[in-house]
Amino acid sequence: MKMMLSNIFKKNTLFEIISEFLLTEYGLKITSANIDLITKFISENQYLSSLLIDELYLTLKKNLKSFMLNNETYFFRHKKQINNVLDYVKCTQDLKVNILSFGCSSGEECYSIAIEFFINNITNYEIIGIDIDDEALKQAKKGTYNIRSFKKFPEPYYSFFTKKKEQYTIKPFLKEKVRFLNINLIKENIKNFFKSNYFNIILINNVLIYLDMRFIKIILDQLNTVLKENGKIFTTVEEFNLILKSNVFFKDDTYSYAFKKKNLEELIKKEFRELYEMKPISKNPESERIYYFAEKYNNFDEETLKNILQKEKKPEKICAIYYSLFTKTLNPEFLEIFIKKLITYNHHYEAKKWLKTYILLINPTEKDINDYIELCIKAKDYEEAIKMLEKKVSLFNRKEDIEKLNIIKYGKK
Repeated sequence: MKMMLSNIFKKNTLFEIISEFLLTEYGLKITSANIDLITKFISENQYLSSLLIDELYLTLKKNLKSFMLNNETYFFRHKKQINNVLDYVKCTQDLKVNILSFGCSSGEECYSIAIEFFINNITNYEIIGIDIDDEALKQAKKGTYNIRSFKKFPEPYYSFFTKKKEQYTIKPFLKEKVRFLNINLIKENIKNFFKSNYFNIILINNVLIYLDMRFIKIILDQLNTVLKENGKIFTTVEEFNLILKSNVFFKDDTYSYAFKKKNLEELIKKEFRELYEMKPISKNPESERIYYFAEKYNNFDEETLKNILQKEKKPEKICAIYYSLFTKTLNPEFLEIFIKKLITYNHHYEAKKWLKTYILLINPTEKDINDYIELCIKAKDYEEAIKMLEKKVSLFNRKEDIEKLNIIKYGKK
């Protein structure tokens, strides 16, 4: 038996039900400003309390704009941003450009870009607008607008529309370049719709300001999965600090209010600079015999060392041969094996120091950093382990790193 809202008022007010629905379903934050909007919506729709819960939710979905503080949109609202998009597209090496407009509303932003692309002779592209508002998406797909959407609209651009009475409809040759989808990134996985690294450009304009910070991070993490490695996020001044605070993307100083994907190699080079300082490998007592034998191998060439290695069984001599091979050729492969042998024979302190050199010579991964931290712990160099973990936490905020850091620093999770 379906329950009437009036039957559950003993536990929840209508206001609380609406607030909770907007927060959990769409991530819309409840502030003093939109409290007034919810209250107004209730007062103007007295029938709400008589609805079934399913009916109320359907009504709320159809009236999402009623809870936004400012849902104004019009063509070329962010003209400087569109110019930045054009500039970036002209520089890209990709054969096709895919653009995502997150929170596209009724589609003016998407069609503005399509118009500019036509004018600039950019033809191989696709623009996809996503939104949670079905009513707005219906208008976007239809592509028909009244004069309110043409604020600050360049006069010559009216030629891209067909006018009928007081309505303007985008011409079909532009409409076919744009798709609109209802996708709720709070509830749905974006990779069900697009493959990884799909979009060159993602536009985020006047959407995040309405959302609770907990859900902003979820949404940006999702968008990160479909942004290409060299892709760009273009946004507005209002959204800029929210994205910056989320720590999902790097600020891109090439353009105003822009971000780029976090490149792990770039992160490591920038934030783990200690790992990129080639320092003399000092000897320590536990590895003295390795260096003793290595000096005896100094006069052998590479092929001779490889032949000796086939017959050698003593651990220190095996390590010494790989060390000599590396120093003769600076081949990272020999260094990697040398480090593995040091770990196998419990020379952790020495392995830790050589791993720094190894990371200098290769394109490092997060695994390399994790290996380095583990070696610091095994070598009982807790100060270095804490320093590296703190940097990792500041960059990625991973739960497992936070737990490990707390264990090392305080002996607890």
